[in-house]
Amino acid sequence: MTASLPADTESTLTAAKPAASREHWIDLARFLGAFLVVLAHVVVHPNLIGGGPYWAQVLYFSISRLAVPLFFMISGYLLLPRQESYSDFFRKRGLKVLIPFLVWSLVYLIWWNGEFADGDFSPASIWHGLAKILRGPREAHLWFFYALIGLYLITPTLRILAAHAADRDLAYFCGMWFLANGLLTLIRKYADLPIGLEFYFVTGYVGYYVLGLLLGRITLDRRRIAIAGLVFLCALLFTFFAIYAGSQADGYDQFFESYLSFNVMLLTAAGFVILKAANKLIPDRAANLILPFSRASLGIYLIHVMVLAWFDGFSVGQMPWLQGASTIFVMPGVAAAAFVMCFAAVYILQKIPLIRYTVPW
Repeated sequence: MTASLPADTESTLTAAKPAASREHWIDLARFLGAFLVVLAHVVVHPNLIGGGPYWAQVLYFSISRLAVPLFFMISGYLLLPRQESYSDFFRKRGLKVLIPFLVWSLVYLIWWNGEFADGDFSPASIWHGLAKILRGPREAHLWFFYALIGLYLITPTLRILAAHAADRDLAYFCGMWFLANGLLTLIRKYADLPIGLEFYFVTGYVGYYVLGLLLGRITLDRRRIAIAGLVFLCALLFTFFAIYAGSQADGYDQFFESYLSFNVMLLTAAGFVILKAANKLIPDRAANLILPFSRASLGIYLIHVMVLAWFDGFSVGQMPWLQGASTIFVMPGVAAAAFVMCFAAVYILQKIPLIRYTVPW
């Protein structure tokens, strides 16, 4: 199994509204999303997953699949209804995305890829390093910035759609996106039926972006919440069994782990609705406890890979018993410990002038 993550700026992981109008469920979604991406990446460290049972590892990983798409949906929910000038939009988002993107790309370029280890900081060497960043993420989880920047670039256009589209228009767009990404891909793969129709405009993560706007608009009642709960359960069970069975077979291609598989689409959409419905159930005291973690979620996302790598090395020498303990308890326990350590580090970084811009709220 592989795992990928999120990051965002004030639109998803770190945005803050005035206290009077704050939607607590968004903070809860960021909190849970940040924890789930840490949990997902525990999987890539064999020393940190415990000694089994394997089904527990698959279950935790299956649940984690909704984290990244959920951040895209929150972005769409928060950003698409707004109206602001091009200059205001790109100034606000540019500063809060580009600074963390460049700084942490360089950090991972040096820390993980060993760039500049020979002490060569000539213009040619620096350009070579920057070219690597332009070509793609220097650590797997940084891919989210590349997708996010693309969504930001088309946001002014999508806002025109948001301003004039009725719910049925948005539903049609999301339906075409689900068809193009979730269903036709499934048919091409398992029915061996090549389909030459082109749906480039409704492929990729833009569907989650618009879906967040659509589901954020709808009024929730008991029937819709119950349907969302049923869809969530069915999608989670399907994802679990598909990954569990597939990973036992030869030639496993991780198809049902994809953020653009139909099962993860349904899982995320249902999770979004459930979280939104939970807003009235979150007491102010709990909301105040969640808020600092929500504000630190971007930073947690950015540094958790380093913390987990340190945990991995530390566990071998200091806690070898982890490898034999039950996965049921080890994976969430390790994820929780890493999450808290990341939060503490980010909390400190956000207090330091200049440095705080690398882990913005």
